[in-house]
Amino acid sequence: MTDPRRDIADIYPLSPMQEGLLFHAVSEGGAAGLYMPQVALELEGAGDGTALRAAWEAALARHPVLRSSMHWEERDTPFQVVRHSAPLPWEVLDWRGEDGPERLDTLLAANRAMPFDLRRPPLIALQFIRRDAGRATLVLRYHHMVLDGWSAGLLLGEVLGATGGAPQPTAPPPYSDYIGWLRRQDHAAALAFWRDRLEGVRPTLLASGPPAAEAEDASAEWHCPPALATALKALRSARGLTANTLVTGALGLVLAQHCGRPEVVLGTSASGRPADLPGAEAMVGLFVTTLPLRLSPGRGERAGDWLQALQRARAEAEAQAFPGLRRIQAGHGPLFDCLLVFENYPVRAPAEGPLTLRGARFDERTHYPLTVMASEGARGLTVTARSRGLPPGAPGPEALLRALGAMLGRLAEAPEAELGALLPAGTPGKEAAPAPRPAAPSRSGPPETETERAVAAAWAQVLRHPGPRLEDDFFALGGHSLLAARVTNALRRDFGARLPVTALFERPVLAAYAEHLDALRTAARAPEAAAPGLRRVEI
Repeated sequence: MTDPRRDIADIYPLSPMQEGLLFHAVSEGGAAGLYMPQVALELEGAGDGTALRAAWEAALARHPVLRSSMHWEERDTPFQVVRHSAPLPWEVLDWRGEDGPERLDTLLAANRAMPFDLRRPPLIALQFIRRDAGRATLVLRYHHMVLDGWSAGLLLGEVLGATGGAPQPTAPPPYSDYIGWLRRQDHAAALAFWRDRLEGVRPTLLASGPPAAEAEDASAEWHCPPALATALKALRSARGLTANTLVTGALGLVLAQHCGRPEVVLGTSASGRPADLPGAEAMVGLFVTTLPLRLSPGRGERAGDWLQALQRARAEAEAQAFPGLRRIQAGHGPLFDCLLVFENYPVRAPAEGPLTLRGARFDERTHYPLTVMASEGARGLTVTARSRGLPPGAPGPEALLRALGAMLGRLAEAPEAELGALLPAGTPGKEAAPAPRPAAPSRSGPPETETERAVAAAWAQVLRHPGPRLEDDFFALGGHSLLAARVTNALRRDFGARLPVTALFERPVLAAYAEHLDALRTAARAPEAAAPGLRRVEI
């Protein structure tokens, strides 16, 4: 019998972003296809797909991260294992004579309902679809834990080039080099930067209320009109701005107008590729990370000046992104629930050879109630907004994109105007209720009540910490997202209740967490008394 340990090529920890995605995967069980992007390439000249499959086999052998699996139960700290080899999931579908525009939609939706087994590499899957008129569609599905958008673009470009006879480029450094770089960084200094940057911040949670019973996922798409695209290009050139900065600033102004607040927090994506890590731009793996961006659009500030300051602030923040979102916003609770992702995928078709790339389509779902994805490609600036369980009063995708397009128009038309003049007149939208702030411990010392002792026992077992005290912070004691899930599961068993994992993130101090648990149990006694036979309590 073959020893499976002989197939192990490497073992190393997860990055902070990988750890966060693993938490969502374990907590939600792959529900709704979260963080499982799909890229569909429309191709001509691909034949029966034999050359494409061979190119993918070679890519799987070249890039260790594609042969990685995720593990979180064997040790207190999650880790990833790289295998020497892994089978390529390759499916061939024949749609000739039965083609239709809705069929690809149906396939992508079916794919989202098929979560990956994170313990079995590779965390990618490919479908080669033969279509009419000699066309083909290649669908790449992958888990975000092994690839970000830039990496997926590099990988697709490499594979397409190989089918055209292009020589294989030198293999880039492995993803483990990035993990080593993370270990060498000054995390204390970075966290000090974020404490200063986020001092006194108020969360911006558009979906703080309960979702409506009929709330459904929705999406909308906006394409920048040619005249506006020309005006925005002139503004970018005059002010040295990126398209990412323009969209970020416009979206921040829209959220400020909706909330009726002078300051908002928006989730933004950062490339995460270190300038001082050799070969980082060519590496394949997950580098992108999510950051809280605090926007304070002073009404007397000139729009162009504010956008330039915003771009500088983002650059400073991205240089300190490596501790990860959980540690960055520790002590504040969730700071935002609207995420902006500016996509930049360097997919290149081969300049010579039989293969021609006619189009590309990208699809991804996140756990945020509002996700805005922007890209700048052959069709110009395109923005897609997607909602997930929004409550009444929150801006839906269509309304959000209408407001975003109008705001971009105002910025392009009057970059020297004061921001107050660009914000539409009228009554601001109703401000969303702030998120629960983690309460400071009202008491200190050893646990006293039954609930406090139960919480302390769960913490002690999971954290291997002798005797947690009332004033202790779960994450300061070494906790992380996966250990938070273990604590929650233990307390669910003790109390016979469905306790949400998020409660520990919102109240990481033992005294506050136990107090919250007691309050929820007390509130649940009324329905329990009305139905004496009911033993499980929803909290």
